[in-house]
Amino acid sequence: MSPPSRWDATRAIILSVVLLLQMLDAVPLPELRERHLQNPVAQSELKRWTQFLQSTGVDITQDELAAFGLRVGGVAGAFRKSVLRPWSPFRRVTGTGQDWSLFSIPEPAAGRLVVEGHMADGTVTTFYRAPGGNGDALDTMLEYRRLRGVYDSASDRPQPRKIYRQFGRWLSARLMADHPDIMQVEVRLDRHQIRTPDQPLSPPDERRHARMYTRADLELEGLLEATP
Repeated sequence: MSPPSRWDATRAIILSVVLLLQMLDAVPLPELRERHLQNPVAQSELKRWTQFLQSTGVDITQDELAAFGLRVGGVAGAFRKSVLRPWSPFRRVTGTGQDWSLFSIPEPAAGRLVVEGHMADGTVTTFYRAPGGNGDALDTMLEYRRLRGVYDSASDRPQPRKIYRQFGRWLSARLMADHPDIMQVEVRLDRHQIRTPDQPLSPPDERRHARMYTRADLELEGLLEATP
């Protein structure tokens, strides 16, 4: 067997570096922040774990457990960032960056996609309200996994980016092409509170990230053929 060439050795080193960086990204290091602990779910979890530890003989209060979690989260986050930061240019150029962050706490709210059409006669028709269930073409097109890349409402980003508006324009044009009597389309991601069986009923959904698209504007932009 011939010895490895210089290129083989170089390639092995590059692959090893990429794998090591990905492993560090994937290590489940909790990056807990003070704002995470303000969540009612976090408070409930803190209380439950405090009671469990106390039942095993550990002398700890809820505040002490929270402070310990924050210390561990701060050290874990600082360690990961200090190691990965020098490699940021390499990861950006090679496209090998990943986001393996874990959920700090369960999120009790979800984004519910709602698509409404404002008709020529003044009525408003709901064409889609997640999770759908009509089995029509719109349901198939708006499956959850296809939309999460547009905007994940459970993330820390307070507002969707430009691609969300582009998605809304595209969706509105598709809907108006199939329904000539639609004058405007509203696309939004309502905030839906999730409840466990032992909790009170969910409050009404909260309107969020509503975007309105008119037939006239989409025709001017060339996304929709002008109606005769």
